[in-house]
Amino acid sequence: MKTIVISFLMVMLIISPQLYAQEDKIAAMAKSVVGDYCTGSIDERHLTSKETDATYSILIYLPVSYTETQRKYPIMILTDAFWVMGIAQTTFDMMTFYTHEIPEVIVVGVGYPQSSLLDMTRNRHRDLLPTHVEGYNPSGSADKLIPYVENNYRVDTANRCFYGHSYGGLLGTHILLEQPQLFNRYILGSPSYWWDNREITKRLLTKSYLETDSIKAVYTFIGGKEGAMMINNWKEFDSIFVKKASKNLRFHDQIFQDETHMSVTAAAFSTAVKFVYKK
Repeated sequence: MKTIVISFLMVMLIISPQLYAQEDKIAAMAKSVVGDYCTGSIDERHLTSKETDATYSILIYLPVSYTETQRKYPIMILTDAFWVMGIAQTTFDMMTFYTHEIPEVIVVGVGYPQSSLLDMTRNRHRDLLPTHVEGYNPSGSADKLIPYVENNYRVDTANRCFYGHSYGGLLGTHILLEQPQLFNRYILGSPSYWWDNREITKRLLTKSYLETDSIKAVYTFIGGKEGAMMINNWKEFDSIFVKKASKNLRFHDQIFQDETHMSVTAAAFSTAVKFVYKK
């Protein structure tokens, strides 16, 4: 019996250093990749706008390394946070976690406190549409939606990205045409170019040239199953836009053939951020 016990102890003495060495390697590997944490954090704020007399639910995603550094981070303003913020958080966590495919970014998602579908729809018409159409009340207050977190977080104000889908994509296009310097990267998903009898395309046609020299990238996408009205208006706008924009603008439009108006958001998000943040 003593022989068995002694043999067991000798084996453990031989194995134990190997186990500790393995644990140290794992700890070192994890630390070298992300520090102490592997996911970013979300701050939630409720802010009331004097201009629209409305309360907004603001979700602010802070990157993994935010608490460990004092540096400033690029910022992405994202509409429809109640739908898209989870996708954004997962994408930035995973693609800055091991692979470092994209930079760490502060993502500010603009949404609304929990309310009915009708209230949410009215809010989106008020905040995301550039023109008012009778019967859609309220609508047409897009110019009042502005970035608001740069005084409270370490943000690189010279590195802003806009992300919007559907009405949000229309809002982003409106900004791109009228105040392109507000953002230097744009992601425009399934933009509602049909709105107000194609007002945004008609407005584009009146412009002889678009000043886009300050813009680093524009990526726009749509689902192949969104229907002819959505896809044809999107193609028409894009074909006019590339002719009027600066020749050095990095622009890409993409159809995700098997996706609908809703499913295309998840399908396209990682591809979109890789494109606009590509060095």
